[in-house]
Amino acid sequence: MKLLEIIPFTSSPFAPESLSYFSTKDFKPGDLVKIALRAKETWGLVRTLATGFLVVIMLIMVFSQAVGGGPFDAYTVRKMLPKLVAAAILIQISWPLFSWIVGLFDDAGRGLADILYAPFGGKEALSLGHLLPNARIYTNQAIAINWVGIAAGLVLGTAALPVVLFFVFAAIVSFGTAIAVLVFRKILIIMLLILSPLALLAWILPGTKKYWDLWSQNFVKLLAMFPLVVALVASGRIFAYVVGTQNNGEFLNLLLIMIGVFGPLFLLPKTFKWGGSALTLAGNAITGLGSKVQQAGKEPVKGIGQRWQGARAKQYDPNAHWSKRALRRVQSGHFIPPVPGLKGAAERSRRLTIAAGDKWANERNDEAAALVNRTYEKALNGYEMYDMKDGKFGEFTRHHGAEKVDAAGKIVREGDLLDEHGNKANRLTAQFAEKTRETAYKQTATGVEAGKQALIDITGYDGTDVQIRAAQAAHKQLLDTKSEIELQGSYIQSGDNAGKRASEVRTWDITLANSPPHYGAVNASRPDFAPDVKQSAEARASQFLERPVTYEGTKATDTATLKVLDKERLGIALERLTPETLQSSHYGLFDDIARLDDAELSTKLAQTLAKFDAVGGVVGANAVGSLRGGKEDHVNDALRLAGHSLDSLPPYVPPSP
Repeated sequence: MKLLEIIPFTSSPFAPESLSYFSTKDFKPGDLVKIALRAKETWGLVRTLATGFLVVIMLIMVFSQAVGGGPFDAYTVRKMLPKLVAAAILIQISWPLFSWIVGLFDDAGRGLADILYAPFGGKEALSLGHLLPNARIYTNQAIAINWVGIAAGLVLGTAALPVVLFFVFAAIVSFGTAIAVLVFRKILIIMLLILSPLALLAWILPGTKKYWDLWSQNFVKLLAMFPLVVALVASGRIFAYVVGTQNNGEFLNLLLIMIGVFGPLFLLPKTFKWGGSALTLAGNAITGLGSKVQQAGKEPVKGIGQRWQGARAKQYDPNAHWSKRALRRVQSGHFIPPVPGLKGAAERSRRLTIAAGDKWANERNDEAAALVNRTYEKALNGYEMYDMKDGKFGEFTRHHGAEKVDAAGKIVREGDLLDEHGNKANRLTAQFAEKTRETAYKQTATGVEAGKQALIDITGYDGTDVQIRAAQAAHKQLLDTKSEIELQGSYIQSGDNAGKRASEVRTWDITLANSPPHYGAVNASRPDFAPDVKQSAEARASQFLERPVTYEGTKATDTATLKVLDKERLGIALERLTPETLQSSHYGLFDDIARLDDAELSTKLAQTLAKFDAVGGVVGANAVGSLRGGKEDHVNDALRLAGHSLDSLPPYVPPSP
């Protein structure tokens, strides 16, 4: 039992004993006995080996005396004989003997602690809970002092967060290093106990005494380290008791007590040299490894703090209340307090905060763009896609219009899938719209088509800052690559936005609002996708339906609401259309009008084109003329329900005054 209590465990979480590798808290008494017996069995094997060597040495000595020559002369034999007899006995009892010595040092450490604590009322009297009242720091006062310290610490810690995080990381590594060395100390003690028979054998042989000296010095120093560490910790608590009796002020007393209680724990790495050469060597190796860990983690840990500060700096609002502005400047690490005679300190602090926020945002955007680019690259080699184009799933189409009964007697509602005979399809149900994938309609695509679909799926990300930035990067890449076809006819396949187009999700509006170049590009090619047009459409649709509706809040299965939103969106786009934007508009605009199958919207398009052709001058006539050729079929499909085409536009009727 004593073997496993080299550093015994006590109830105090801050005592050096709590660093024990084996403790009664970790093992049941029966387990401790089993472990001790197994260690003793190993020692028994070493004892047998040492005894065998000893017998061989004795036989050689006898043989040397019998033949009158050999490695041992008569003088050497007479000189070694007392040690030989002593070693023969000590080897057999080395386990209980040296285990008793371990226990002796263990008891010495405990006894030393009791002696040091006794004048102050025992160990419990020097616990943190008793030291504070001794310094006349009671619960309410301690709480008040703590709040003051916490407030000051938060301000200073936030302003220098990267440095604080690194020091915390370094402290954790240092404390872990100390624990590792103390655990290794126990390993060394157990190893020395097991090897004690061989050490005794080295004691009697000529020329091997240095190995006995090495063993004995390390064994004694390793054991003596425990009482010394106990004395160090006890001295710190006695110091905390003494300063508590002095009139230093409550805050200073609290600070000194904390140093006295916890300070010795940070001195543990300095005590390794007390444990002998073996522990010093191990301590240096472990400490060196800890230093490498600290150095390797320095930049990553500081980076965490810098990113946190950057995120808060990005939230800085020059128009907010002064308290919020000051808070963001402190959180960004760029707070410069007003200094008499130093002009412009506050303004410089504001500029640094804004610059730090922009730098953080740019770095996060670059990371998001890298993720999107890598996803696109990998998708080129294979990406799972639904066989879904412009509302069609394979050979199936969606039903638009009034509720009906098909040939099989099944009720067909708005948005249901129809097979080639016009009957309700069973193979794909609303489960897809509820984001459940149907493998019967999945295919593995490759090439640009697959890459563009991967980007469309990323645009559906929403929620965290990382997801939103990834979605924005995907939107930008689609716009930069002139992906109007995908924006028009491809749908998000998974997530909360499954079944929607990229232009119908919240991150589309965020992307355009924060990127004027992309906003201008959308206005030129798809004016109906501009955020301000969508917002106006949502307002009109809400008024028409007499309830609040938005693209973001409407599910893909609610086709009736989406149809109202789309009609208002396209109608507003036509109202704001100019001859210049008509020329640059993508044919997807006219495909969307045709898709809705709405006569009113088709008539509105016909009137708009007639207006440009009649009163738009040369620019208007050229704009209408430019639709002929590549876009003609798309425009004529959009004009079909109004009974017109590009070649038979209605006469322009000016609005009544």
